[in-house]
Amino acid sequence: MGMTNDGLSYWQAESEGIDLLETTIGDLLDRRAEELPTQEAVVYSRYPEFGDALNIRWTYQQYRDRANQVARGLMALGLHKGDHIAVWAVNLPEWLLLEMAAAKAGLVLVTVNPVLRAAEVEYILKQGDVQALFFMAKIRDHDCLATVRALTNPGSQHGAVSSERLPLLRYVCLLGAPPADLGEQDGWRPALFQEMVAGGTAESSEARRERQASVSSCGHQQHDAHHAARRPRCRARRPLLLTHAILPHCRCRWCGCRHRRKNGPPPTDRFRPAENAAHHAPGGLPHELRRPHDVACSAPASRV
Repeated sequence: MGMTNDGLSYWQAESEGIDLLETTIGDLLDRRAEELPTQEAVVYSRYPEFGDALNIRWTYQQYRDRANQVARGLMALGLHKGDHIAVWAVNLPEWLLLEMAAAKAGLVLVTVNPVLRAAEVEYILKQGDVQALFFMAKIRDHDCLATVRALTNPGSQHGAVSSERLPLLRYVCLLGAPPADLGEQDGWRPALFQEMVAGGTAESSEARRERQASVSSCGHQQHDAHHAARRPRCRARRPLLLTHAILPHCRCRWCGCRHRRKNGPPPTDRFRPAENAAHHAPGGLPHELRRPHDVACSAPASRV
């Protein structure tokens, strides 16, 4: 494996005449939906105490259709190709839909570790140029809704916000079950996910297809919160696909940072030396400051 040095960061096939597929994540989902429309793609039943409320089984066709609806909803918010959205939540069905919808709409998805607190989240949202935040009202014992309210000023409509501390953020939306008393509160509240999706009816399917067709397979689809926050010094600012990989309490061969680890020995073979050499090769952007960061780190993945 090797990394090109021509301004694009991606992995080349290792010989044997195997070329990379020039396709995007959104196009790949469409292809699977055409090839295997009735095969199950998503099975979700994480919380049996909720009964059938979160007992979900989607085929590839259903997954694709829902992702298309969410993509239209994102476009109806006025988000343009290359804009950044963030997800601050645990594993939920909406997470899967946002990931594919962002790919189809050409948006950059910034992942926020669900255990982070107010100051850390504020830093990531600001450094990640996030314009729309999708979050859960509560994660474990942390009131995420209270944090978002403290960071933003309510707008004229549900979900619309402004903030001096987060100048680019203009929309917030709840994921998962909203608080029981949310509907009883007067005045402003975050938008609900189903409201955002319903707003997508203002965007035509043709407009969504045109947006998806404009997305390049060389473009970046997802940024880990760590690299989004460290973009002034990190090569991950360049176009590449990033996937989430936590490396606590070991020196990351990709970015050189140290990470805490609460349980178990630190991993030793997560990244190959070749990746480290490519990252710090002449012409790259090695980190000038190496200090502990209690966040996640990502390694580049091959384009699909």
